[in-house]
Amino acid sequence: MKNVLKILALATVGLGLIVAFLLTFRAGAPPALHIESLPAIGVRSTVVITASASGRGLSSVSLELVQGDRTQVIEERSYPTRPPWAFWGERTEHDEIRAEVGREAVPDLQPGEVVLRAIGRREPTWLLQPDPVIREITIPVRLVPPELSVLSIQ
Repeated sequence: MKNVLKILALATVGLGLIVAFLLTFRAGAPPALHIESLPAIGVRSTVVITASASGRGLSSVSLELVQGDRTQVIEERSYPTRPPWAFWGERTEHDEIRAEVGREAVPDLQPGEVVLRAIGRREPTWLLQPDPVIREITIPVRLVPPELSVLSIQ
């Protein structure tokens, strides 16, 4: 009888250590981010971000437009994730975000260059707070159409 109680106590302690390890160190997998490259941003431009994460799923994804010292959040989405102890349940593994980044969406956009920054965050645990994944691309802003002229060779 004592041996059975010792084995049961040892199994309970082992299970408790496994649960404590999961609650402490099972943060979400780092998301994979891809920003579809644009030749330039004009009056109306659409950017597409593709985000995916396995494991506990995506936590949040945001798109920022940076020009000079101004940073503007264009779009931000949050998703339900699995708790650290669960290997089943609702989660979002993949999402595609389409956002307008042209002059109509960002009225104070100036000619020059902008940085489009995609930020993917993963779900933390109570002890482990992982850094976000950041992808950036630099794109020129062209708000004036190119000049067209007729060339004649006579």
